[in-house]
Amino acid sequence: MYENMPHSPYFRSVFKASGKEKNAVVFLCGLGVHELRINGQRVGDRWYAPAISQYDRRAGYIEYDILPYLRPGKNVLTVQLGSGFYNSCNHWIYTVNFSAWRGTPRLICDVELDGTVVESSGVHWKIHPSPVTFDCHHEGEDYDARLEIPECFQPDYDDSDWANAFRTVPPGGIIERDESDPCRVIRRFFPVRVLEPAANCRVFDFGINVSGVVEISVRGKRGSVVTIRYGEMLDGENRVDTRNVDACQAGARFETDRYTLKGEGVETWHPRFVWHGFQYAEVTCSEVETRIDRIESLFISSDLEQRGSFHSSHPVLNRLQEITLTSYRSNFMGIPTDCPTREKFGWTGDASTAQETGWWNYAPRRGLEQLMNIILDLQRPDGTVSTHGPTTLFGFEECCPGYSDFLYNFCLCVYQFEGDIGAVRKYYPALKKTALFFENMTRDDLLYHMGYGDWCHPLAPQGGDGYPQSFDPTMVESVLLVSILNNTAYFASLLELPSDQKHFSELAAAMAARIHKTFYDSATGLYDHGMRASTAMALYFGIVPENERKRTAAALAEQIRADRHRVISGIMGAKYVPRALAENGYAADAFEMLVQSEYPGWGNLIARGATTLWENWKGTFSRNHIMFGDVSAWMYR
Repeated sequence: MYENMPHSPYFRSVFKASGKEKNAVVFLCGLGVHELRINGQRVGDRWYAPAISQYDRRAGYIEYDILPYLRPGKNVLTVQLGSGFYNSCNHWIYTVNFSAWRGTPRLICDVELDGTVVESSGVHWKIHPSPVTFDCHHEGEDYDARLEIPECFQPDYDDSDWANAFRTVPPGGIIERDESDPCRVIRRFFPVRVLEPAANCRVFDFGINVSGVVEISVRGKRGSVVTIRYGEMLDGENRVDTRNVDACQAGARFETDRYTLKGEGVETWHPRFVWHGFQYAEVTCSEVETRIDRIESLFISSDLEQRGSFHSSHPVLNRLQEITLTSYRSNFMGIPTDCPTREKFGWTGDASTAQETGWWNYAPRRGLEQLMNIILDLQRPDGTVSTHGPTTLFGFEECCPGYSDFLYNFCLCVYQFEGDIGAVRKYYPALKKTALFFENMTRDDLLYHMGYGDWCHPLAPQGGDGYPQSFDPTMVESVLLVSILNNTAYFASLLELPSDQKHFSELAAAMAARIHKTFYDSATGLYDHGMRASTAMALYFGIVPENERKRTAAALAEQIRADRHRVISGIMGAKYVPRALAENGYAADAFEMLVQSEYPGWGNLIARGATTLWENWKGTFSRNHIMFGDVSAWMYR
């Protein structure tokens, strides 16, 4: 069956309208992603629809208003499908090649005029290969303009030589309305400089690292191929360098689009079904005489409503706010993602560390709830959840408080920012189950020993198995488990469940006492052998006894001063050290951590010309990550 299915197919059908309709709607679930046209006009301006989901549990449909596109008489509906994350067959370490839901692109569709269904997808629909000859979530998209069939978008086109659609098994998830914020082009950028490393190659620098694609206007002879490679860095020969993010098998394609010209004047094109993370686009033409008339970077993101803004008298803070928001938007594509280059799907650790930043600046609830549903759809009977999703392959062995706290913080933020208890009520049974799982995992010593800890710490060893970018995670993960237990108790109190409230609050208190006893150094006033994240989190989450708080806060501040306010922490320390300092009388020291320009730290990123936050302070991995993005929330606080 799969062999007979075009990789990116057109689905086509014709229906009739009177021209007097008051309401005309298409209900469409097209997986992995789709574009809808009525009479050749694209309906709406959404990209990558529907949002990524756990397809064997949920499949999103979208309701399209097609009234403005109707004509009296015959109307032609065409749907073009791309693979998206649903069918991301690739050579990538985070493959979905063996995921439970994976299949070729497919759809279910109804056309409803004034409340009456006048057309439904079925075996009478026609299918045909589109000019998109290849599309892969991580590898890129190929488009052959010679294969365009513009006449197929007209109602009277003879499609008798097209194949009939065939019925196929759905991925297994219930079909529900896609409530995520639509992805759209939110900004466009022209190049700020152009490099020419070879006669048939130009590298365009757009001056800012974003998520999206490029749009080109090109002239050349029929059959000429334009190849576009995307990247965040350049090598010593001014070519795009993707070694910081590329973990494909040797020689495999990565972040590359190709356009084959039809040879008819100026041709304008952009990929439809993939996105990339890039500042640079390396454009190579198979023929030297091929001319690029125009190229633009299209910044694509969930179209989030802006709720807040921040501006100060300090240029570094203002610039830090800018690059944080660029990173946040670059990593919000239907759901919050970890980066626009590698995995491109939802890691809860990234979403959690920057969750409050999202709430202060935007209205992110719908996309965050989409990720909530993905993760809790993955919840196992014993309460285990994955560190990321969608998945059926990875992430369960790493179940830990540091990443699971996204679930609890989401419900807390909904209540705090919107005054809505609905999320608490909806998700409490699942949250309780995971909290009880964590309790079972700590029965021997009331500590949690697994997880990512203070991930991407600049002094941690690099390489090897396990968690190479952090030190012993026990205290960090155990403190975050105390936070989870306290939040669960708080939710129980809101829902008037006194026995649950008592159980989880008492367990949190017992764990806090054990953490203090195990990790506190009475000689220095610090915790966990002087780990900054551990001491800060002990202060922030109430682990430190009241009579020791002033001493511990002073010791932490002195430690930070001794290191010249450099941010010698990973993602947890970067979030909680400034918070702990500011909330214990040392806001000036926290401020210095944000603006000082030495390595490592945010000010150093700005001094090095970063336009987004990086995955680590060195910049050796992804250069568009949001894990260090709590600084914006700190400014608001």
